[in-house]
Amino acid sequence: IDNVLDYARLEKRRKDGDVKPVGVCDLLDQLRQTWTDRVARDGKELVLISTLPPGCEVATDAGMVQQIVGNLID
Repeated sequence: IDNVLDYARLEKRRKDGDVKPVGVCDLLDQLRQTWTDRVARDGKELVLISTLPPGCEVATDAGMVQQIVGNLID
C-alpha cells in the first residue's frame, strides 16, 4: 500500500513538478546525506558515482529524485 501511495504522490508531483537547475554534485551530496545511514543500517554501503564534469547541472525535481532513490533503497 505504501508503494502505491508513494507512486501516486510521484505522479501528482510530476504534473505539478518543481523542476529547477541543480548541480549534480549538490544533488549527489543531498542523496548521500539522506540515505547513507539508512543503507548502513541494512549492512550496505551507498556508492554514488558521477562521471560528469564538476559544476555540471541538470534540470530536475530534487525532491522527486530523493523519493525515487528512497523507493529503490526500500
